[in-house]
Amino acid sequence: MHSQGPLPVSVVISVFNRPELLRRALRSVASQRPRQTAEVIVVDDGSTDGTADVAEASGARVIRHERNLGTAAAKETGMSAARYDWVALLDSDDEWLPHHLGVLWSLVPGNVLVAASCIECKPDSSELGFHGTLAEETTTLTSPALLLHPENPIPDSAAMIHRDTALAAGGFRDGLCEDLDIWCRVLARGQAALSPRVGVRYHAHSGQLSSDWEEMHAAHLAIARSFSGETWWSRRLVERRAGVTAWDRFRAQRRAGTPGALRRFLLDLLESPQRIVGVMEVCRQRVGMRRRASRLGSSGAPSVAVLSGGDPAAIPEEDRYAVDLSTAGPLEAFLRLVRRPSAVAVVSSSAQAVLARVAGIRPVRVPDPGSGSTAEAGPA
Repeated sequence: MHSQGPLPVSVVISVFNRPELLRRALRSVASQRPRQTAEVIVVDDGSTDGTADVAEASGARVIRHERNLGTAAAKETGMSAARYDWVALLDSDDEWLPHHLGVLWSLVPGNVLVAASCIECKPDSSELGFHGTLAEETTTLTSPALLLHPENPIPDSAAMIHRDTALAAGGFRDGLCEDLDIWCRVLARGQAALSPRVGVRYHAHSGQLSSDWEEMHAAHLAIARSFSGETWWSRRLVERRAGVTAWDRFRAQRRAGTPGALRRFLLDLLESPQRIVGVMEVCRQRVGMRRRASRLGSSGAPSVAVLSGGDPAAIPEEDRYAVDLSTAGPLEAFLRLVRRPSAVAVVSSSAQAVLARVAGIRPVRVPDPGSGSTAEAGPA
């Protein structure tokens, strides 16, 4: 163990009937470097299978609910029982990258809430999602308004919260979006720091509450309205968030072929000009999120595209490649990279290097045989 000893942090994992997913989450906690955490608390929220046994076998401190009380209650139990000033949250179906706690700990001074970013891994899809700040450097939040619109940039499993501040703010309250609710109340008592560095793999699946977007949107709007009268709150903020709800409802209804979807969407927007602004802002945000995701691999490392003339097998394993376009024609490869740009493109010609730069991608030459490295492509 590192000579400084473990980090004075309590990890809280709430779980219900997920033994295998919990095992993966706990492995990711144990993988933290250079310093591990001082305490791991697993709150078994009324599981009826071997979930608690998995937690106990890992050496975690296990607290059991006799019956299922819900995610908010389980997190509140864990936070109240924590022995340390800082509580790092991890959902049982997610996993941390090895540097995650180290990144969060570096952000602690002067803040009551800190968070990294996360990569979303989707079932049956090679494309990744991104959740977090789009800034290139660590950013500071001093107002809950930026959490409520256009979208919450603090994923639950990516956050660490100051325990006493959270309890003084009322702790976790029952309901959907319980994390967003407590982030807003804690930010009223201090500031947050958000790192763009990816520290979490978020695994999307159909069993998540967040898969019901209509309920999640209703909860998000209810949270936004609940802060009416606060100095940072405004009706404009709520209307912009309502625009996001209208936009996502329209997209869902259009996919389902629902008659009158466009008419309802336009009527929703006509209720307030701020809803139109809200749609524009969330669309810009999501384009940024997609582009950020395409520049990252599932490990959070920069993604690498391999263009024609390049051999993916020639790229050293540590120089991950995520997009194999080695058999694609020039136009197909260029259009793919414009739509979803990688961070780096391995090129074999000056023309490819020019196209990569036009797409906003750093080109590198095909590695020389036996060199074990790549070099940045020179001018055309």
